[in-house]
Amino acid sequence: MLTRELIVRTAIDLGLTEVSMRGLARHLGVEAPSLYHHVSDRDDLLRAGVQLLTETIEAPNDDLEWSVWLEELAHIVRRWALETPGATVLGETGPIGERTLGILATGMAKLREAGWSAALASQSLAMVTNLAMHSAARQLQWERDLADDAFGRRVEDAPIDPSLAEFVAHYRSADAEEMFAFELGCVLSGLEGRLRP
Repeated sequence: MLTRELIVRTAIDLGLTEVSMRGLARHLGVEAPSLYHHVSDRDDLLRAGVQLLTETIEAPNDDLEWSVWLEELAHIVRRWALETPGATVLGETGPIGERTLGILATGMAKLREAGWSAALASQSLAMVTNLAMHSAARQLQWERDLADDAFGRRVEDAPIDPSLAEFVAHYRSADAEEMFAFELGCVLSGLEGRLRP
């Protein structure tokens, strides 16, 4: 029996941002118009999918100090993005789910209570979550590149200065989690520096 939840879960499985309504209907063994009895349009399907996907995002512990809270948020978002098919694309193009809005509201309140301006708090939350999403997208791309050595072919096909050999060697063997920890540490240190008088 065709239900809204079945339609949304199937769209997620097929790639929420890539699947067409006709392709989704074909996969479900129905005609496209029958989908519209359960979802009003593609945007409704996307919103419902994001809502379902973001229900699994954890929230950092409210008792944590602001920098630890932001660090925990970044790790949670990155882990979620790595484990949730299509999450990195949704993070760039899709609507924001209610659960995500609640976490961001908690973050704003926490940072404002610590004396941050609204502008610095919102910019910091966006920067930390964007870093986490970008790091996850980069790791997923690395995994695809390493599977077919796409990075190696791009480097070998390009005219490369010999002084870049160390960069290339490091990049090919870089640990994505370590790189993310380094980047996040730089961001958090920079934020702490901005807050000092």
